[in-house]
Amino acid sequence: GLDGVVRIIELPGLSVSKHILMHPETKGRFYLRLATISPDFHWLVFVAVDNSVWVFDLSTMQMYWDVPYAGCPTCIKCTEENSLIIIGDKNEILIYDITHKALDKWSKKEGKTLPKNYLDRYNRVYDIVQINPHKYLLYTHYTFICLDTELPIPKYSRCITNKAYVYN
Repeated sequence: GLDGVVRIIELPGLSVSKHILMHPETKGRFYLRLATISPDFHWLVFVAVDNSVWVFDLSTMQMYWDVPYAGCPTCIKCTEENSLIIIGDKNEILIYDITHKALDKWSKKEGKTLPKNYLDRYNRVYDIVQINPHKYLLYTHYTFICLDTELPIPKYSRCITNKAYVYN
């Protein structure tokens, strides 16, 4: 709400009726655009209309981290490994380690180097499914993308039957 407090009324599989007290800086500007919760219900992440990204610790019901992301997130996802995946409006993929409040090593090396033929398309990612700790399936309006963070990203992505991009 506008009083600087996020009220959680109901979450699937979890009964929470407490308030998460937010940092005073968020007061008056916290209209939500995107939200995700970690599979273990420990982290709750919001993207506000000003594109700020906030991580809340549900065990303490307090704000944990103002993520240093400079962009316009189009998709966010918390993973089982306490990671936060942010996909930006330019289709950059960044993975943050929530526990250590930092970019993970894959993102530092590969995060903004997706294949040019993929980045040039109007093809926004709108959902992410974690297949295992290092593989993700990303959904766009037109394609499914397999991303393996244990492999380098190629300079050019190959399109299979005009339906999917495959990274390695």
